[in-house]
Amino acid sequence: MQLSNMQAEFIELIQNHHAQNELLIPVKNLIYYKQKIEDHFLAHFASVYPMVKYFTSDTIFITMVKKYIDYFPCRYSNINEYGEFFFEMMADNQVFHLPFLHELAQFEWLCHSMPTITDDGRLSVTSHGPSQTLNKTFILHPSCRLEQFHFPILNLRECYLKKEAPSFAIMQSQTQYVLITRPQSKLCIFKLKESEWIFFCGLQAQKTIQEAQKEAERYDTHFQLLDLDAMIEERIILDSSNKATVL
Repeated sequence: MQLSNMQAEFIELIQNHHAQNELLIPVKNLIYYKQKIEDHFLAHFASVYPMVKYFTSDTIFITMVKKYIDYFPCRYSNINEYGEFFFEMMADNQVFHLPFLHELAQFEWLCHSMPTITDDGRLSVTSHGPSQTLNKTFILHPSCRLEQFHFPILNLRECYLKKEAPSFAIMQSQTQYVLITRPQSKLCIFKLKESEWIFFCGLQAQKTIQEAQKEAERYDTHFQLLDLDAMIEERIILDSSNKATVL
């Protein structure tokens, strides 16, 4: 048997509680390896989903992680790519009467999996003049994620950071619009008004600044155009002719 095949079979034995093989008899010899790998996975999920862990409990969180490992054995060489579907398990059964939990897990995975982006050079809006700028097509920076949640995810995040229990009002359904970006190594999270969400959706649909502004103004006649220079400086938007590189 080739070494690579033996390694694959060994991993399968560790991950499959019911697997049998003459390579390791008795199966109890696997207990040490199983425990080490399980501890490694638990630490990984705790670092990716700290808010889910906080709003449930250590015991419940460990139970959910073990169930996930059983249903979705890790096939990744890089453990940081493992755990993407954790939120789907919660969406199916409204875990422990916390209806917001699946969206919270989705939010945490988005933050964890955000790519780091760098780009060469930045477009100065003022160099094109206001009228030219309004008719230009900008795009959201490739590092950005524009998300709509049905629960106040950022309020829950604030409760977590302050180590407070969420109020009944916070746990109720309430639409929240969020822009997440990681321009370099720092994760940036912005809470958006609905009119700002509409504006960014317009840019995402490759509308010009002026067209996206009009879309937002149809919803909110008091909509104020955001500071384009600041958004470019913070790498939230790019001239569509600019290139960005994912690291």
